[in-house]
Parts: sequence; C-alpha cells; structure tokens
Amino acid sequence: MSSSDLLASGASASGGEMSLLSSLSIWIALLGGAFLVFTYGVPYQTQLFMQGRRPAPPEASEASEASALGPSPPSPLDSFLKSSAQNLTSAATTNTQSQSQKKQQQAVAAKTQTSAGRDAHDERRLAFLERLQAQQDAQVAHHKAKEEEKRRAEEEAAEARRALAEVERQKRADEERAARAVAEERARRLDEEARQRNEERQRVQAQAEEQRAARLATNDGEAVAVYVKRAVGDGARVKLADIGLGSGVEAIAKATEQATGVPSSAQTLVVSGKVLRHGLLGDYVNAAAVQGKEVCLILLEK
Repeated sequence: MSSSDLLASGASASGGEMSLLSSLSIWIALLGGAFLVFTYGVPYQTQLFMQGRRPAPPEASEASEASALGPSPPSPLDSFLKSSAQNLTSAATTNTQSQSQKKQQQAVAAKTQTSAGRDAHDERRLAFLERLQAQQDAQVAHHKAKEEEKRRAEEEAAEARRALAEVERQKRADEERAARAVAEERARRLDEEARQRNEERQRVQAQAEEQRAARLATNDGEAVAVYVKRAVGDGARVKLADIGLGSGVEAIAKATEQATGVPSSAQTLVVSGKVLRHGLLGDYVNAAAVQGKEVCLILLEK
C-alpha cells in the first residue's frame, strides 16, 4: 500500500472519529434533556391539571413571577437547557467544523489518491510499454536468429552442392582419364599388334621370296640347264647382261654354268625361233619379247 493510500485512510478514520463524537454528544444532550423534562416537567404539569388550572404561557408566568418575586435565580432546568443548547451549538459547530475538516481531508486524500493513482497508472502503463517493447525486441531477435539460421543453412546447402558438383566433376575427369588411358592402351596394343602382324607378314613374305628364289635357283636353273643341253644350235648371240632381268638371269647363268661348266661371264643367249615357257623362265622370255622378239635361251660355246 502506498503512502497516499495510508494518508487517505488515516484522514477518513480521523474524520469518522470526529463525527462519531459529535453524534454521541448530541444524543447525550437530548437524552439528558428528556430525562429532566420527564423528571421535573411532567409532574408539574400533572399537578396543575389536577388543580383545574392551565399553565400560563411561559411569558406571562415568567412576567408575573418576575413582578411578584423580582429577579429569581435560574432553575436547574433552565440551566440544563441552556447548557444543553450551548452544548448542542458547540456540538453543531464542532460537527460542522469536523465535517468541513473531513471534507478538506477527503479532498486532499482524494487529490493525493488521484495523484497516486495517476502515478500508479503511469507506472503500470510504463511497465506495460516496457514489457511490450521487450516482447517486440525478443520477437525481432528471434526473427533475426531464424533468418540467420536460414541463411546459414542455405549457405551450407550451397556449399554442399558445390562440393558435390566438384566431386562429380572430379569423378567425371577421373573416368575420362581412365577411359582415355584405356583407349590409349588399346590403341597402343592395336598398333603393336598391327606392327607385329606387319613384321610377321614381311618376314613371311621375305621367307617366301627366299624360298621362291631358292626354288628358282634349283628348279628353273635345272630346267634351263636341261634345255640348254639339247638346244644347242645356231642363232644370234645375246649376252646375259643385255637382257636386264636381274637375279633371275644370274640364277640361269649359274645353273647353266653348273650344267655346262662354262663360266657365267662367258655365257651368251641366242635368239631363236623356238619359245620355251617353263615357270618363271617364261617371264624372262616375255621380257625379252618386249624388244619385239620371240626368244629361246640357249647356250653357245665361246
């Protein structure tokens, strides 16, 4: 409870006590007057009624008594009534003063209470505004925290997406490198296989050429030698070097040398009307026919 409430309650309490005292004084005075009237006045009136007289008016009786007896001392009833009237007047004055003082105190208390109530209302209003501001600040802080958390989550998600994209890119790059390495290895292996096949083909071809040359040196040379033995006759002389058939001519010359014992340097070929076609020897004849001649290879003596 505030001081203004205590002051207002004190003022109301003191005003209530003054009013109670004034009321008690008035009631005491009235009761005392009624007691004196019933004690002294009623028997006197009764006696006069029994004697058949009416009481004279107070003014007449007082005048006659005053004229007969002269000045008389006041009766106890008059003194009591006078004191009662004074007491009533004093009580009324006191009551009026107490009422006025009470009203003043109530006005002051009401003013103080109004001021205290206004202050209390202002304090409550200020406290309410402070609580409202605190709630608004808390809401703003919560909203900012939510926004910050959302932004941080979005940044983390973007970073995770970038990391995943980088991992995917690295994975694709690794796959491409692996595929390129596999392709390069396959191309290298294919090139190696092709090179080996080519070398093998060349080796087989060279071997076939060697075998063919050996066969020519054996079979064709022998055939030429056999023919030369029985084809000795007349005809034009042609040197082996003039035909220009390369190693084949050398093989024929060698075979002829083996058959006849004549060195190849001294051997000559003769153009004849007969044509001998036997294996590769026919190629030589055809080669000689390029010059417009049908030839037969024969051996002539020196």
